[in-house]
Amino acid sequence: MLLLSLLLGGLIGWEREMHERPAGLRTHILVCVGAALITQISSQFGVNGDRIAAQIVTGVGFLGAGTIMRNGVSGAVTGLTTAATLWAIAGVGMAVGYGGRYAILAVIGTLLILFVLTLLNRFEDVLIRHRRRHGLTVVFSETCNSLEALGSLLDTLRERNVKTSGLKIEKMADTEIAEFRMALSRDITRDTIETMLAHNPQILHYEWQE
Repeated sequence: MLLLSLLLGGLIGWEREMHERPAGLRTHILVCVGAALITQISSQFGVNGDRIAAQIVTGVGFLGAGTIMRNGVSGAVTGLTTAATLWAIAGVGMAVGYGGRYAILAVIGTLLILFVLTLLNRFEDVLIRHRRRHGLTVVFSETCNSLEALGSLLDTLRERNVKTSGLKIEKMADTEIAEFRMALSRDITRDTIETMLAHNPQILHYEWQE
């Protein structure tokens, strides 16, 4: 059973590893195997064993919370999917630990998790096709406070119902370069964004990244 939990946890962890998420292959394997092991041991304690197994959910909840991060500049929250995946893989491990028909449920659960993380992710843009995604690189003027200027820019974009993600900031000489992705609604075009950027005296240069 522990080998099965290693395999199932590895499948989910590999998918997370390929997308360079905070919790990858080893973390998911350890959570799944650990949940299976604790469940197997707790089953020997009768009624109290249920209480021991229930702590897995709480413990993994704290572990998953460590993968959730909020960017102080953009306000974007990342890691929610990884946290949910850790919680789900703990459930898979518990099912494996109980064995029998629950092991079959664990396999089915793993396949469903993979479906959500892979195939459903590919259809996500189709499901929300009214949004168009673009990458943007912005170089700020040396005379301004680039972090304040970036915060103001992101606030303006949010006011226009433009969602941003994947923010990266790089120091270059006396200025800073910001890279991020935007999801544009039907009401906002690239021309609108370009007009806003062109009239911002704090922005020295910008470039679209497809």
